[in-house]
Amino acid sequence: MGSQNADSGQMNIDEERTVGNYLREGDPDWGWEFRCEDFIFARLDEDRASADKLDSAARQAERDRIGSLRRIAGWHSTYVDQEGRSHARCFTCEPSHGFPCTTLRNLAGLWRAHPDYIPGWTDEGTFLADVFELGGFRRAFLAKARSDA
Repeated sequence: MGSQNADSGQMNIDEERTVGNYLREGDPDWGWEFRCEDFIFARLDEDRASADKLDSAARQAERDRIGSLRRIAGWHSTYVDQEGRSHARCFTCEPSHGFPCTTLRNLAGLWRAHPDYIPGWTDEGTFLADVFELGGFRRAFLAKARSDA
């Protein structure tokens, strides 16, 4: 197993991770980086179970919506390398987008009413509120250009 620290007799945390204990309960970092994505995938699983009870046309439309959301969430989930180490960052976004990334945090907002939802996940009151309300950067630019004319 990992080497022992001569002073304390305890393994260095990096050594613990190299011997396969990372991403398991008991690791001091266990779970925090996965909380938002686990929340999202659990809600999508619930939505899929509900969709299965719908009539065929509605069921397919709901499955398509859930499938798209699952792909978005998957592309923005926590990057875990081939050795099982979490890089505590989104697979797709640059680290400057925060973690969980803004995409994943705002997906979580779809289920704001759920008791496990953590309000800090969603960017409320952001400086981009006008851009969101108007439907994107291009529309915000055009609206500003019209108001300045």
